[in-house]
Amino acid sequence: MLLANVYDPSMGDDRHNFTGVPIAQARGNHRRVNDIIVRLASEHGVLVDLHRHFLGGDASWFTCTIEPSLRGASEVRRCFWRELVKRLPAGAEAAP
Repeated sequence: MLLANVYDPSMGDDRHNFTGVPIAQARGNHRRVNDIIVRLASEHGVLVDLHRHFLGGDASWFTCTIEPSLRGASEVRRCFWRELVKRLPAGAEAAP
């Protein structure tokens, strides 16, 4: 099972706090959720690290604050595809 953690739509920039709560509280809650997901992925499958990947993104990856744009959705696909390809049976070929 591939299990993705939660990306940070602020891309790690505290100036983009849209949550309405203090940034330390928001980041703490986000970290706790992702810690649980990491633990579950290690017990039941494989982690797809969207959080790390999206920290290297840009604003074009989002629309409506947290919703991924077409580009952002493609980046989610890219992360899942990368993990799937690693698990292909020997000799199997991945489509580009």
